[in-house]
Amino acid sequence: MSADGLYLPPARSGVAWLLDPDHPHLAERVDAALASTADTPVDPDAFSDDLGVLALLLQERHFGIATGRVAAGPALAAIHAAAERCRRERRATFGDAWGTLVDDLRSLTGDRHVQATRAGPSVIRADDPAAAFPAGEPAVQVSSDDGVLWVRLAWLVGSAKDLADLSRFVEEAPAHFRHDRIVVDLRGNTGGDDSFVLAWAAQGVPEAINYPETAREWRIGGFVPNAWNWAAIEESRHGPGGLPPELAKHRHTPGPADVLKVVDVAPAHVPVGPVPWRGRMLVLTDARTGSSGESGAWILKHLLGARLAGAPGKGCIEYGNIAPYVLPNTGAVVTLATKHNDYGFPVEMQGFPVDVELDVTLPAAELVAAWRWDASSVPPSLG
Repeated sequence: MSADGLYLPPARSGVAWLLDPDHPHLAERVDAALASTADTPVDPDAFSDDLGVLALLLQERHFGIATGRVAAGPALAAIHAAAERCRRERRATFGDAWGTLVDDLRSLTGDRHVQATRAGPSVIRADDPAAAFPAGEPAVQVSSDDGVLWVRLAWLVGSAKDLADLSRFVEEAPAHFRHDRIVVDLRGNTGGDDSFVLAWAAQGVPEAINYPETAREWRIGGFVPNAWNWAAIEESRHGPGGLPPELAKHRHTPGPADVLKVVDVAPAHVPVGPVPWRGRMLVLTDARTGSSGESGAWILKHLLGARLAGAPGKGCIEYGNIAPYVLPNTGAVVTLATKHNDYGFPVEMQGFPVDVELDVTLPAAELVAAWRWDASSVPPSLG
């Protein structure tokens, strides 16, 4: 699997493809992957060899392929062709070596969560309009104006400070739900952990509900398997003391008797919250709202009756619980799903539908200025 032991051996883990946080070069390879670009040079032979590892990974660790939901043949053929092309044409940068392979795999697996460092930008729905936000904005910002609570969730993951801020946001929900009108801006939110949104919204649920989603996922005992590799990467880079508590509590302790099992996940029952809220909520999404950003919007719609406005999200949501893997020869990092979500209708590649389409490039205040906070909640220009 990996000649230099990047992954735990069977004596330490009965489940394969778990990164070894004590590997002397894991942090170095991940740091190099994060710092490089599509223009970074690569040895064509080493890259082609890594595509062979990727083919095995896809068969064993992409949830859709490994469980038979998606046929492996077309994706494996695409990987084989890319490896041969790279070796034959001596493609000397990561961008050239990857070519269109990552987008091809997304289309062939029906999974936009398939990602790879240094692969260059995706062209899938690349021309869809999206909002622009300043670089480095905080994960969460909350303010109020004229009786309206404004919540900006830029992402649902990040540094230790970001995670602490998101946890504080959840804790302050009772104060937030004293507002009758709430705007949640999820434009550009590419995801992370939607449990922050769920924990926040659950406190204001006015009537008990079964959240309309079923799923199948891998588990090791009572734990989801993807947490281990994320934690291993963080531990290798920052030491055990640098591991965020939210990540540490979700990872298991590997053992040689571990078994990877498929578990059916029933719709979650959400009881009435401690501060039942019956106000009016507007949630803004755009073509860059993805993964947990998209499911966060869907949670707010179903638990709190929010109206979705703007444009459909990225369509990166039917697969989840994403795990990173490091390719041994080049250090490129790829991510694959360990879960499949079923919303009862197709969402991948197209996004959840919005209740009202608006110009997502406008500032939130301009979008909301046109909104009529009544029972219909339809802007005058569209009503």
